[in-house]
Amino acid sequence: MVSRLALIPPTFAGVKPRIERRWADEVRGWPAAPGSATHPPRLLLVDDEIDTDEVIAAPLATEGNAVLRVRSGEQALAVLTREQCDLVLLEVCLPGISGLQTCRQIREQSDVPIVFLTEQTALQERLLAFDLGADDYIVRPVVVEEVVRRVRAAPHASRRRLRCHRWSGRVDDRHALTRDARGRRPGHRDAERV
Repeated sequence: MVSRLALIPPTFAGVKPRIERRWADEVRGWPAAPGSATHPPRLLLVDDEIDTDEVIAAPLATEGNAVLRVRSGEQALAVLTREQCDLVLLEVCLPGISGLQTCRQIREQSDVPIVFLTEQTALQERLLAFDLGADDYIVRPVVVEEVVRRVRAAPHASRRRLRCHRWSGRVDDRHALTRDARGRRPGHRDAERV
């Protein structure tokens, strides 16, 4: 695997230590990567259907994941307060609080990746799931290998999203002071002259 620093041209050699320090500061605050030496990936499967255990949970477990199974949104929230999970697989239609409400409450507490695995095909349901913080939405019936690969990719995509969010906040804060009342940078050709 090629180091990020190896991709920097030699003309920027003096910049490498600064980039390396900043990158290390960013990575230091991240949780351990799923599947790292510290623990196997822990998946929380939230579904009230029994056949999901055979069709989805078994292949995920054979991939080396620790799969915790619960039957309701309330149980999922209780597990997430006690345990750290690397990903949540969530059904929309659950007894008690719905999967969408569960997603909202999980997102208020955590940045754990959330993947909906459901039979709900309505566009409004899918859009609402993404608005509430879902990282992916898989409609059943599914090909098990697709689910396995999406589950494998979701934590990486979620970390990239968080990293981009952190950097965009810094950039916005830095540039907020250099904008005029209409949101334009000083020196912009349409900026008001003072």
